[in-house]
Amino acid sequence: MAYGVASRVAALHQLGIVHGAIAPEHIFLEPHSGLRLSFFWMAQQKGAANVRLMEPERPEFGPEDRYRAPEFATAPTTLPQLDVFSLGVLAAELVADWARH
Repeated sequence: MAYGVASRVAALHQLGIVHGAIAPEHIFLEPHSGLRLSFFWMAQQKGAANVRLMEPERPEFGPEDRYRAPEFATAPTTLPQLDVFSLGVLAAELVADWARH
């Protein structure tokens, strides 16, 4: 699962898009196509200063906050490293959950 999410995020990054909200709540398992990422309200095109691809209403804090890099508050949100941090947290949780079972 972590590889599938990472490969989709890598494809976004190759297009110059940073998702900005990688979290389990935004990953869906599809029976025929595998994984699907959703919730692109934080997604930004690299090089586009403070221009969001989508901007629906959102709460200030949400369950996905624990997946955000500490730099999120001060760094430009078009840094792919912010998605990489989120992927690392997600992968660590998957491994920890697998080890418990």
